[in-house]
Amino acid sequence: LRWAAGESLFDLRFGTDSQNLRLPGARRVQPSIGLDEYTADRRGAQTPLDWSSRDGERAGMTFITKLGSAELNIGADWRGKEQQAYYDQQGPIFRDDALDVSSFTPRVRIPFSLGGMRHRLTVGADWVNWGYDSRRSNQPQNINQPINTVRVDQATRGWYLQDSIDLTGTTLLTLGWREEQVRYQAQDSVDVTAPGACPFPPFFCFGAAPAAEEKQKQHAWEIGLRQAMSPAIAGFVRAQRSFRFVNADEIYDFDTLGNPQFQILRPQTAHTYEAGTEWRRPGRFARVTLFRMDVDDEIHLDPFTAGIGNTNLPPSRRQGVELESSWQVTPTLKLGAGYAYTDAKFLEGSMPGNAFIGTNLNVAGKRVPLVPEHKLNLALAWDFAARTRLSAALTALSEQYMDNDEPNTLGVQIPAFALVDLKLAREFDWGRLSAAVNNLFDEAYYTYAVRSQFTADRYGVYPLPGRTLSLTAEIRID
Repeated sequence: LRWAAGESLFDLRFGTDSQNLRLPGARRVQPSIGLDEYTADRRGAQTPLDWSSRDGERAGMTFITKLGSAELNIGADWRGKEQQAYYDQQGPIFRDDALDVSSFTPRVRIPFSLGGMRHRLTVGADWVNWGYDSRRSNQPQNINQPINTVRVDQATRGWYLQDSIDLTGTTLLTLGWREEQVRYQAQDSVDVTAPGACPFPPFFCFGAAPAAEEKQKQHAWEIGLRQAMSPAIAGFVRAQRSFRFVNADEIYDFDTLGNPQFQILRPQTAHTYEAGTEWRRPGRFARVTLFRMDVDDEIHLDPFTAGIGNTNLPPSRRQGVELESSWQVTPTLKLGAGYAYTDAKFLEGSMPGNAFIGTNLNVAGKRVPLVPEHKLNLALAWDFAARTRLSAALTALSEQYMDNDEPNTLGVQIPAFALVDLKLAREFDWGRLSAAVNNLFDEAYYTYAVRSQFTADRYGVYPLPGRTLSLTAEIRID
């Protein structure tokens, strides 16, 4: 809902969502014993009793107004999520999780001139609070007397500024800085009288993770320069530092001995450098970008290191080139293309591993899993009739190393694949109807597979859908 009055605007938004999923697990492959569930039955289930559900609500508001030549923007948002999941073969385990996230995000944009140069200064702050509650039991009917009760609070406070400066009529300089601090407080309690709390009494009972509290602080910056060399050609360079903190719902897990713990990981940081040029003419566009990204302490799900929890990966570098182009061939036909080459490798370090697949596994110079070297996109949009558009897209990815194969020693990769999607849309006075066919040629493919941490040549494949059809109706209310 939106109201406008003079130079002020008030925006209110809200929504809800619900999702229910079965969790079939991986299709297991192990060549040494002739096991290949993926080829034999792509739609089979390893864990047919596992399931998850999610119900979410969200609400937010934004108030925008003019203060002279400046613009004030005040935002407030809330998101709530209730999740349940049942894992039959892992205990069994039943989880009932709740997550609340609230944020307050004021900012002001101030245009001004100084020394003959025009500035567009943005100054803002972010206050974000997370509250995560999790109850763990052995069966859904026992959740009112949970084995473990977990509470994590996360408070993030940040401020930032960015200035876009017109140095000349053809030169634009962008400068930015951000400071952010996060505080975690985490507690876990166990009820040894709860059903399933002592599977093998008195030798084994579930325990509680030690309480944890930690503060972390990071900063980010950016500097960019854009130079127009002619009305059609411009060059640009950019450097930036970015970061990511681990989130409240990512830190509670188990160590390699099955003991619960809070894993408050080190912040992930990255330095990114880009340089390129672009060409624009009426109806035509092309851009070439060279990039390099050095990542430290990448936050990653990794069974090699910490049970089934998250870990910080060794330093890595991603570098390559991106090509983009579009062409308005006729008033009714537009073509687009994109290509990216990425060389992603670990710079140094080793993974602990284990007794089953080896220890102290060297990853220096090895390729980063789940990053394809080549990615190609082709797109077509054809308005072949009044208010009617046919769109087509081709996406192709090259081979990728599997998750948990940081040493690149499995000898098998996620195969290359190419997908074609089609969409037909028709505009009406009251809205729009569209029909889509994704994976038109029913390609058998997957983008995620994980190497076993216990058997040298075993891995699990998570197949993605074949041909899918969808119909969408959009109604416009004036």
